[in-house]
Amino acid sequence: MDLKKFLELPATGDFRLLNKIDNITDIPVENISLLEPPVEKFVRRHEIILSQALTVRDNETDLKQFIEELYLAGASAVVFAFPGNDFHMLDNILPIYSAKNFPILSMDWDHLFSEVVEETLKEIWKNENEIQTYLEALQRDLLNHFIQGKSLEDAAEVCYKYLGSDIVILDINHKIVGRNSIIRRLSPAGYLKSRTGEIKRLEIANSGRQYGFLLLDNTVFDLNFHSASAVQCINTPLTLWFDREYAIMASRMKSKEDFIWKLAHHEFESLSEVCSKAELLELDISGNFNCILAKVSTSDFNVEGQSNVFIEELALKTALDYKLKCLVSLQHDILVIFLENKNESNTRNQIEDYIASFEKNCEQNIPATAFLWGYDSMGRPVDTLNLGYKNAQKALEFCIDSDGAIHCKCFQFSISEKIISLLRNDEEIRLTASNILNSLKNY
Repeated sequence: MDLKKFLELPATGDFRLLNKIDNITDIPVENISLLEPPVEKFVRRHEIILSQALTVRDNETDLKQFIEELYLAGASAVVFAFPGNDFHMLDNILPIYSAKNFPILSMDWDHLFSEVVEETLKEIWKNENEIQTYLEALQRDLLNHFIQGKSLEDAAEVCYKYLGSDIVILDINHKIVGRNSIIRRLSPAGYLKSRTGEIKRLEIANSGRQYGFLLLDNTVFDLNFHSASAVQCINTPLTLWFDREYAIMASRMKSKEDFIWKLAHHEFESLSEVCSKAELLELDISGNFNCILAKVSTSDFNVEGQSNVFIEELALKTALDYKLKCLVSLQHDILVIFLENKNESNTRNQIEDYIASFEKNCEQNIPATAFLWGYDSMGRPVDTLNLGYKNAQKALEFCIDSDGAIHCKCFQFSISEKIISLLRNDEEIRLTASNILNSLKNY
């Protein structure tokens, strides 16, 4: 209920708005109570306060302080009943709260507070029940669509039908996964940018786990009036969709992960078997690929389950930005990437640009995650990718042995460094080298 409807109730017929207020239909009324100073923590947001202001009505300063505390507490309005219906002590206060758009009303001294409270609460409960029934119908419709296997686009259409607002559903990465049909043909970025001031963002979450967001036009369906009911009725069905999408994606990703892991370890009997499996998984394995390995470390991000898929998605998205084919598998803390080699003459730059872009994407989304890299700069066909994997593995080990001093290493440029490193740590070699160098120096 809003303030306009409150003032149209039979019990509030003698109420009078004392100060000038804009858009009283935008002022929600969710409760009503009687209160005398002090305010302290006895006022709920969007509550109408009925008061005689017994201890402060004869002192303008104290009366203003009482009204200010009600305003700061988020009350919808204050209604005063003063003896003799004399409200002259409010004359200097009213302009202040007109500027703040906080309603100050009067009621007849002989009017019973109990009548106003009883009728207002009945109307609030009636409105809440009607809204709750409506939202429960929305929830049932959403659940029916889910059971029928329909998409999040269909879910957005159902929300649009019931709420009257354009609907955009985002995943955890703010990627659009559902929109009602009217705005589906529009540019999402342009649509959201043009309506920034009106958009309300509802978090889709359950049991502490965040799934995504629902965006709607707050001027059409104001969640401030019934947010608890709306969140409960919309949130639960949408989390089911996200769970199903994740289960499908994880299952599909697991099959691809296993295939790529077998490629890296040369566990297929023939090239025809590789091609057959790749076709089944809808993977394009034509051309040459470079093997890139990363050791993933994190301080507060679980590199298991859903986050596996998240890191793999970022690796694939980065490759897509470069218009390169990419095969990805994350097993425990080792990320395997087979990246299409389109530039034989400048392979190192292509790979290191890709790594830099991937790390930038990760920094924006999972900043607690860090990587050490090893890669093979030779592009290889799919049947010899195991050789590239072994080389990348050796390059990665070089970075790991450096205790993080070396962040990224190419195998072809690490062989001599590896030899020098081993020789440098051998006491006999060091002594021999020292004797030879001293002799040359003396000569």
